[in-house]
Amino acid sequence: MMKTLIFRYAQLLLVALGFVIGNVAFASGGLYIGSGVSLDDFKVRYDKREDVNLFPSLSLKDLVFNQKNEGSDSPYSLNVFLGYRYKFDTRGLWLDFQFEYTLRSDGIEGRLTGIGELGDGQKIEDLLDEQWSFKTDRDQSAVIRVGHVMSVFGLFEFSPLVLGGWREIEVAFKRNFTVCGTKLVCGPGETGNPATETRSPVFKQWVMGVGVEKSIGRSTLLQLEARLTSEAEDEWKEQLNDVDTPTRLSADSYEVSLRLAIFF
Repeated sequence: MMKTLIFRYAQLLLVALGFVIGNVAFASGGLYIGSGVSLDDFKVRYDKREDVNLFPSLSLKDLVFNQKNEGSDSPYSLNVFLGYRYKFDTRGLWLDFQFEYTLRSDGIEGRLTGIGELGDGQKIEDLLDEQWSFKTDRDQSAVIRVGHVMSVFGLFEFSPLVLGGWREIEVAFKRNFTVCGTKLVCGPGETGNPATETRSPVFKQWVMGVGVEKSIGRSTLLQLEARLTSEAEDEWKEQLNDVDTPTRLSADSYEVSLRLAIFF
């Protein structure tokens, strides 16, 4: 349902693009609202390592899970934003202050297995297996956009722009694993008990990007943007029988979005 809604929304924005004409005065400054659709590449890394000084026969590998390559149902997201534009006296130069909220329907799932052998020759990947999932509960950001209106031979006006800001993502992380009493892994013939752990970290990231916008009228703008976010992480330690397991969850992303803004 969400995928269909976003797809139809993208079609409407593309139809609006067809109405862009060459010589239209740019929208004046002031308060504006808007919405858009984004194509995301959202990467999540979940990794953990045993303390080799305490447990030298075991090490756990990093697992990189990429939404684009491994796939969920859809890499699309829907965003809404509210902002204010200030136009400088210098002809064509403007500055935006913008607050955004993003709705992402899909989660990311992965599997973490181990490498190495125990003292009795058992392979860790046969004994240690975690299924994990990552889903965005809240995604909001505040950005500053700076642009300048340019004209091509006096016939076609557009505005290139740069942007930077701050993004905050609250996520729901869940992992399913097997517990075998107080031992790290179950031995031959032993049956473990399934267990689930959930965490709700808040990732804080820097945002940077570039874009271009074009007027569709005196109060409407069509925008195309590409954005990159810095890597954010959450770290914790799991303890079992005096064995510390440093664990790390991190995420970063880049996106391309098509947006429509309307000035009041």
